[in-house]
Amino acid sequence: MTGPRQTSRLSANQMAITVMLVYGFTNGEMARQLGISPRTIEDYRRRVYAKFGVQNAVGLVRKIYAGEGG
Repeated sequence: MTGPRQTSRLSANQMAITVMLVYGFTNGEMARQLGISPRTIEDYRRRVYAKFGVQNAVGLVRKIYAGEGG
C-alpha cells in the first residue's frame, strides 16, 4: 500500500488507524478496536493526514493506492 519510507514515519497506532481508514472504519469502531477514545482517534487521524499531506480520508486512500505514500 505505502512505501517503506512513509510507513516508517507512522507510530503503531497511526499505522493501525491508516489501515482501518482504508477499510472504512468509523471513529467509534476504531476506538473500540484499539481501546482508546474516539477523541484520541481524531487526533491520530489529523497526524496521519498531516504526514501524508492530505485533508481527509478520501485523499489518504487516493494517495496510498496511487503509491504516493511519501
